[in-house]
Amino acid sequence: MTPVKRSSVHHVQAHHHARFVERNGWEIATSYGDVAAEKTAIQNGVALVDLGWLGKLECKGEWVASLESQPVEGATFKKLIPTHGMWIVQPEALDAAEKKLESALSGKSKSYLINSSSAYASFDLLGPKAADVLCKLSSVQVAVGAHTQATVGGVHCLVIRSEHGFQFHFGREFGECMWEFFMDAGMEFGIRPAGLDALAS
Repeated sequence: MTPVKRSSVHHVQAHHHARFVERNGWEIATSYGDVAAEKTAIQNGVALVDLGWLGKLECKGEWVASLESQPVEGATFKKLIPTHGMWIVQPEALDAAEKKLESALSGKSKSYLINSSSAYASFDLLGPKAADVLCKLSSVQVAVGAHTQATVGGVHCLVIRSEHGFQFHFGREFGECMWEFFMDAGMEFGIRPAGLDALAS
């Protein structure tokens, strides 16, 4: 029997009365008891969503330059430096994405593919007040649709901005402290944790 994976903040979510469901080998928070309030926070305020279950495939070496034009289903590519990039992958697409990239890597020297899914924690900070919360933790400026690397709350992060807010990827060992940083910074804006049910609705 394959063990169920849990994010770095699973016990913190449980403390917030999260309800969990198993999907793609992960135990994922679907709600914190009030989906309507979580949805309202996303639409009108700010909400913090754990995305630790996302796959992360790191690519290193000269082949990184060719990956931006390489389509991989269920995944998006973020170049960090010319010789280092990361694929953010939906968990159901992870095995297929890894096999496709391994095939593309074949024959290339000094190039590497690393499944680092378990090495990173990932959060979404969503809602019209997301930028206000982030401003309290970092001076980073990133345009909608762009990404950058920056320090947030003293932790090195990959920061991705969408029209709905920000996504952060950082070392798993910082998961709990980053959760507390965001929750404390967002208190004045009524931040609340949100699960997948609120996102889906």
